[in-house]
Amino acid sequence: MTLSLDTLRKKAEAQWFYKVQIKRLGAQVHDPRVELAHWRPRGARNFGDELSVAIVERMLTLRGLHLDFCTPRPRRMLGIGSILMMAREGDTVWGSGVNGRNVEDEPGWRSLDVRSVRGPLTRDYLARKRPELEVPGIFGDPGLLLYDLFPSLRTRRTLPAHPERILIPNLNDLRGKALPDTLPIVSPLEPWPVVAEYIAQAKEIVTSSLHGLVLGHRLGKNVKLVRFTDAEPPFKYEDYALGAGLSGVQVFDSVEAALRVDLTAAPVEPSPALTEAFPYDLWEGAPAA
Repeated sequence: MTLSLDTLRKKAEAQWFYKVQIKRLGAQVHDPRVELAHWRPRGARNFGDELSVAIVERMLTLRGLHLDFCTPRPRRMLGIGSILMMAREGDTVWGSGVNGRNVEDEPGWRSLDVRSVRGPLTRDYLARKRPELEVPGIFGDPGLLLYDLFPSLRTRRTLPAHPERILIPNLNDLRGKALPDTLPIVSPLEPWPVVAEYIAQAKEIVTSSLHGLVLGHRLGKNVKLVRFTDAEPPFKYEDYALGAGLSGVQVFDSVEAALRVDLTAAPVEPSPALTEAFPYDLWEGAPAA
C-alpha cells in the first residue's frame, strides 16, 4: 500500500521525538564563529571563489582547527577573490584584492585588519582610500597554495579524459558571445577539484579566469591569458602577477593568437610570508574579558 506524502508527514509528526523539548547545555545565544566571506553567484558556484573555502579550511586543519569551531569572539574574514568591497568594518583580510571596476569607488569601511593582500595594486588602492590603514607588504593570491595543500591533485586522474590543451573561461564570459570551440572548454562552474585536475593534467591552458592563470602558473604550465570581453578589467590579473613576483602578464585577444606563443615557465612559488600571515589567532586567541 502506498501513502500520500501528506499522510506520511502527519504520521512522522506524530512520533514521540517530535514532542521532546531539548534543553541546550552551554550558551543560549549562538556561539561565536569566524565567518568566511566569499562571493557566490546566485544558483551556482564559481571554482575560483570556492577555492577560498577549501584553502582556508585546509590551513585550519594543519592546526587541528575548523571553520565551525567556536572562537573567542565573532569575527569575519575575507580570503580569495576581488572582494574587498564586500568587507565590513573590522574584517580580517588574507590575500583578497579589489576589483578593477571599483578602483575609484569609496569603500564602505574605515578600518580593516589586513594580514596580506593579493598584490601591490590592491595595497596602492588602500593607501589612496584609507591611508591610515596598516597594510603589510605581504602579497600573493592564496590560490597559489592549492597544490601544496592538496598534493594529490597534481597526479589525480579521476576524469574520463584529460585533454592536453584546454580553455577555461571567466564566469562572465559565459554570458557573452559564444566561446570559440577551438579547444575543449572547462567550465568555471565545475567543482573546484575537477577544474584543478584538468589544469594539472593539461600541457597548455588558455584562460580568461584569474584562477585558471594562478593554478597554471603554480604548476609551470604553458598558460596564456586571453580577454574575450571587457567584463573583467585587467587590474586583478596585473595585481596578482605583480604580487606573485612576475613583471606582469601578457594578454591575448583571441585563442588563436594565444596558441601561437609558448609561455611555459618555471612554477610560480607562493611566498612563505603568505602562509605565515594566515590569521590563526582568530581561532586561537584568548577569550574576550
